[in-house]
Amino acid sequence: LSGVGVHVVNDGPEPVQGGLRITLFDPAGNPVEEEATTIEVPARSQRHWTTAELLGGFRDLTNAYRFGPPAFDVVRVHLDVDGTVCESVHLPGGVGRPVEPDLGLEAAAVHRDGTWEVTVGTLRFAQWVALDLPGFLPSDSWFHLAPGSERTVTLRATGGDGPPKGRIRALNGLRSVPLTVPG
Repeated sequence: LSGVGVHVVNDGPEPVQGGLRITLFDPAGNPVEEEATTIEVPARSQRHWTTAELLGGFRDLTNAYRFGPPAFDVVRVHLDVDGTVCESVHLPGGVGRPVEPDLGLEAAAVHRDGTWEVTVGTLRFAQWVALDLPGFLPSDSWFHLAPGSERTVTLRATGGDGPPKGRIRALNGLRSVPLTVPG
């Protein structure tokens, strides 16, 4: 009942410092509130914050009190430690989502230093984004993307040569989109 918890664990031998940002999105996908802070986690330890602490006040982000329809559709927690980004998404209204005709999903591949990288972006919230790329194994798949965000995934070839081909889809999107490869 005290809101969404944010847990950061540092298993390493050195303390880590980074930027933590929470963004709240309305049902239309617009960011309506955002708060950023710098955090430090000592070596081999963990820290915990509630969203009420980080946002400076209570928001019913778990929809526990049911004051009415959830005011926020997506809660994104973004942690950046020296360029390494970790992101988590919470859905106050639950995981059941309406299927939308167009999420604004896009995916492009580039070949860099002998490795293919795919950047997937979306205009609307994309739930359980999957990369269907025969002959390639993505470093990540079946992840959420908050409105207006993107994620870059590396590919490992599992058979065949040449650039990756395939489609990108999200569980709450009506259509999949083709992977764009330059050249």
